[in-house]
Amino acid sequence: MKKTLIMSMVAISVSALIGCGGPKRAPSGYEEVTSPALELRKKCQKDYKDFYCGIGDEVSSDEYTATTFAETKARANMSTSIATLVKRVAGISTSNTSEKDDVSGAVERIGEESKNDLVDVTVQETKILYNKEEKKYHVYVMVTTNKKDFLDKLKARINANQEIAALAKTKQIMDAINKEVESTENFLDR
Repeated sequence: MKKTLIMSMVAISVSALIGCGGPKRAPSGYEEVTSPALELRKKCQKDYKDFYCGIGDEVSSDEYTATTFAETKARANMSTSIATLVKRVAGISTSNTSEKDDVSGAVERIGEESKNDLVDVTVQETKILYNKEEKKYHVYVMVTTNKKDFLDKLKARINANQEIAALAKTKQIMDAINKEVESTENFLDR
């Protein structure tokens, strides 16, 4: 009886290890798919943590055209992401204030101002695919800009813009942006 109990426990342990530790498979009928855009996103998250990233793609029969438009889309995607982040960070600081309506214009304007500070953009990687049958190129581009440098320029631009600086609670918004800068600096110091 004791021998049977031990054998049963060993069998359960082995089956549990095999069941939990084995490779995970996709559900029936599905395959795991990877794409150049997904690869670039993963690379951005892994290798460019102190940068904002943008990824764009374009298809064209001309490689140069596809590359140019993919880079433009990558910059636009990064710009939109940063503007959304700036609006979110600035909006958090004003979401519980009675002057929220007065500040929403300033937050919107700061988000737009952030797009003007995307001047130090670097193309980090380009992936080019070619379809021989269609004779077309599909180009993927990843661009980056340094987080700390970008946020410092944004702060300077906001401080220099008297219209934004004059709006209610701008100091509160700047405090939120300063916190974002500090969290970026603390992250980079690790």
